[in-house]
Amino acid sequence: MIAMSVREAPETPAGGQPRREIGVPTVSVIIPSLNAAPYIRAAIDSVLAQTHPVLEIIVADGGSKDGTQEIVAGYGEPVRLLDQRKSGRKGIAAGRNLGIEAAWGDWLAFLDADDWWDPRKTAEQLVAIEKCPGAALSYTGVCLVSEESGERQLHSPLSPSAIWPRLRWKNAVGASTVLARRNAMIGLGGFREDLIGFEDWEMWVRMRLHHSFACCPEPLSFYRILPHSVSHDVQKHLDGIPQVCQSSGQNVWR
Repeated sequence: MIAMSVREAPETPAGGQPRREIGVPTVSVIIPSLNAAPYIRAAIDSVLAQTHPVLEIIVADGGSKDGTQEIVAGYGEPVRLLDQRKSGRKGIAAGRNLGIEAAWGDWLAFLDADDWWDPRKTAEQLVAIEKCPGAALSYTGVCLVSEESGERQLHSPLSPSAIWPRLRWKNAVGASTVLARRNAMIGLGGFREDLIGFEDWEMWVRMRLHHSFACCPEPLSFYRILPHSVSHDVQKHLDGIPQVCQSSGQNVWR
């Protein structure tokens, strides 16, 4: 988990702090990656195409050997590459936490390396948050895209009023849909690095226990469904229920 306090500033990247415009919400995008060469360009390009320009894109790479790091390094600013191996920390949660620690933005958006966004995603989420004073996290609808067939399935999200307590039993918030306030995530310690496969679900539960959510019902996030991912997701769900319920202070069987 994150050791830095809310008031600590991240390390200044080469070239200095990214440029900010007064009064404009700043968004840092964090992309954990590992051997994602076939997909990483689509992910990064979808972020660069946002109608609300992001402050920076931080790719935390876990040691790719397929050219992913070279692809990312070729972009230049505002894309930054973090080599996760230098930290000695492993796993997707550690990669996201390293990104949080390095980020300059007031808001954090998470994107998996094989997913991508609609160009309006960040802008629409900031509007939704503005309409919900005090909200510290926004999520969107999702379009699932089969890697094999190209078939698309639209999934509408639960409303903020309906998502709790159901979030205790099912991860109804996809990581690639999330825009969250950086200070709120740091205040809760970030993602638990001892969890594998459901660290994002557990994080959203802790966020919902302390903060309110906002929602964009449109499918502004695109999830690439790879072969064998469905059965893997089912097992992650079953494995995660006891831990997530414990984090929410609820009995597993209640």
